Amino acid sequence: MISIDYGLTIVMMPLNLIGSLIGALFLVMFPDLILMIILTLLLLVLAIECARKYKVMRASEDERDRIKKGGKPKEIELK
Repeated sequence: MISIDYGLTIVMMPLNLIGSLIGALFLVMFPDLILMIILTLLLLVLAIECARKYKVMRASEDERDRIKKGGKPKEIELK
């Protein structure tokens, strides 16, 4: 039996519809080349942010593993 989380649906559907409307508006307003440049820049920004978060999480996990093995904790800078 499929279970639907209506609380999540109530939160996500308006955002989904607004995103669709904005996307359709951009498709009409901008030429294809400009859309490709905007989407490529967005992808680049999201990839950089994801890599930064990965680096912080990896440092935190490495530190936790080092402490489990009996090492002394050191300060981790979170940016």
